Amino acid sequence: MFLSVLHAVLFIARWLSGPQAPIPPGFNGKFGVHVRKGIWADALPFRLWWQEAGGDYTIPLMTTVFWVALVCFGVLPWFRRRHYRWFWLAHSAYMVLIPTVLLHADGAYFFVAPGAVLWLVDIVARTARGGAEQVETVSAAVVGGTVCQLRFRWPGGRVREHSPAMFCRVNLPQVSSVEWHPFSLSSSPLDNECTLHVQRSELQGPGMPSWTRRLHALLGSGAPAHELVLQIDGPYGAPLSFECARVLLIAGGIGITPMHSTIRYLQQCPEAVQHARLVWSSRSLDMFEIFSPTVLIPDAILQPKLSLFCTGPEPTSHGRECSLGDVTPSRPDLLAILSEELEQGPTVVYACGPASLMQAAKLAVSRLPRELQRRCEFYDWSFVL
Repeated sequence: MFLSVLHAVLFIARWLSGPQAPIPPGFNGKFGVHVRKGIWADALPFRLWWQEAGGDYTIPLMTTVFWVALVCFGVLPWFRRRHYRWFWLAHSAYMVLIPTVLLHADGAYFFVAPGAVLWLVDIVARTARGGAEQVETVSAAVVGGTVCQLRFRWPGGRVREHSPAMFCRVNLPQVSSVEWHPFSLSSSPLDNECTLHVQRSELQGPGMPSWTRRLHALLGSGAPAHELVLQIDGPYGAPLSFECARVLLIAGGIGITPMHSTIRYLQQCPEAVQHARLVWSSRSLDMFEIFSPTVLIPDAILQPKLSLFCTGPEPTSHGRECSLGDVTPSRPDLLAILSEELEQGPTVVYACGPASLMQAAKLAVSRLPRELQRRCEFYDWSFVL
C-alpha cells in the first residue's frame, strides 16, 4: 500500500513537472521504457475512458481499484476491533487488486511475488500439519457474566501441543462459517482437556454484532455443548524455555489465559523452575473467581505466589478477598515487584494484557538499575492482533 501511494504521488509530481518529453529517435521499447505523462484525469477514480487512440486502458482500471483499495487497506484496519467483519471483507479486495496490478505493469511481479510466496508457504505449512480439525466439545457456557468458556478434547490426543501459552484459530459455524479468530489456550499441555476463555468484546460498531458477542449470545441461550461444531486450527506458538530458576508472570484482565496455562504447567512440572509468581490485575473481582478453581493445584510441589490487584470500583479502600486470597485495590507497582523478584536472582518475566499494562511493564523494566536489568529476561505478549 505504501508503494502504491508513492506511485500515485510520483505520478502527480510528474504531471505537474512540465510538458511531455518527446520520444527519443529510434526508440522501440526494447532496451528501455518511455513513460507517457498522462493527463490529470488519470488520477480520478472510476474514470473508465481514455482520450488518445490506443490509450492504456489499464490506467483508469488501476486507478479505480487503487482508490478502493486505499480505503480497504489504509482506513478500515483502524476499525478492526470495533467491526471486524468490515475489516475481514475489505481484505478480500486483494483478489481484485493483485491481478489488476499485474495487468497494469509487467514488472509488478517483483513486488507481488514475495508476499504471494509467503502466503503460499503458509497454506502449504498448514496443510502439511493437518490443518483445522473438528474437536469434541465437552462443555460450553458463559462464566462471570462476560466470558465464554469452551472445553474440548483433541480427536487424536494432544501430541501437537508441546508448550504452554500456545494459541489456536477457532471457528464455530453456528456463529460464522467464514470467520476464524485466534485465542490463547488457557489449559496446560498436561491437562486432559483443553479450555478456551473468550471475553465478550465491549466495543461494538454499527451493523452485525462482533463475533465474540454472537458467541456470548449463543452460549447464553443455553445451546447444548454436544450440538456445537467447534473447529480448531493449531495450536501454534514457540516453545517456552525456562532457563532461569525463577519465573514472574504479569497478567491483565483476560490476558490471564496464557499465564493460567503456564502457571498450571509449572505446577505439574516442578523440576522446571524453583520459584514462580503471578501478578494479576483486573477491573473486576469476577475475573479472579472464573479461574480460582483451576489456577492453583493443591497437591503440587511448587506452590506459586499470587499477587492480585483490582483496578475497578468493586474493592473497598481496605481491599477485598476473593477465593484466591486478598486483593489489593490499586494498580500493581511493577517497578517494586520487579525489583523484589530480581534481587533474589535472575528471573524470566512474561507479561500479557492490555496496552496500558504492557507499557507500564516495559517502562518498569527500563527504570530498573543496570545490575537488575542484567538479571531480567523480559517477554511481552499481546492478545490484541
